[in-house]
Order: sequence, then C-alpha cells, then structure tokens
Amino acid sequence: MPANVQPTPAQIFTGFDAQPPLMRKEFVQQYLGLEVDWPGTLADAREQKPGQIHVVCWPEPDGKRLIVCDVSLSEYPQLKQLRVGDPVHLRGRIRKVDVLSIELDIRVLAFAKAAKGAH
Repeated sequence: MPANVQPTPAQIFTGFDAQPPLMRKEFVQQYLGLEVDWPGTLADAREQKPGQIHVVCWPEPDGKRLIVCDVSLSEYPQLKQLRVGDPVHLRGRIRKVDVLSIELDIRVLAFAKAAKGAH
C-alpha cells in the first residue's frame, strides 16, 4: 500500500483474516504505529478507572468488529452526552490489532455536532 494511502479498518481486518493464525502477528507489524484518521459510530463507553474512559466504536454501520481507545474524561467531557450510534471521528496511531478490534492511541477524538431532527 503506498505510504500516502491509509488502510481502512475493513482492509486491515480482511488482511488479518487471510493470514494463517500463527502468521497474524507478523502481518500486524506493518500497521503498528501507523497514523490513521477514521470515522466511526459509538458502540459503548465505560469508565475503566476514575477519569479514564474506554471508548468502543464500530468502524462501519453494520460492522461486527471494533475500534477501541482510552481517553481522559476531562479532555472529552462530551462523552457523557453521547449515545450509542452517535458518529465520532478517531485520529491516532494503531497500537494493537486482533481478531475482534483495532486499538488506537488517540490524538484527537472528535464528535459531530448533534443536530436534533436535522436528517
């Protein structure tokens, strides 16, 4: 993949699935540390420890796999208002890829402005 083109979560998961299980660790190495900028949909958020929120998103509307990250509630107090299904935007570096999720070190977690009834 050219350096200026970032993979989608679906492309990473498809490649991961195509590997023999014992070769997945080597496959994942090419993505670790890669800077990504992806849209997502909130699936869940919960407090792991005081002030630290574990955010879980779906990368595609009907996706079965997840993008996960941990953020500080003081940096993102809007998380208290978000509902399951609300759009989010995740920018960060890939920390881990496994069979169910891609974990990011978040640089920016952005939220769409809720426009009630504007659809």
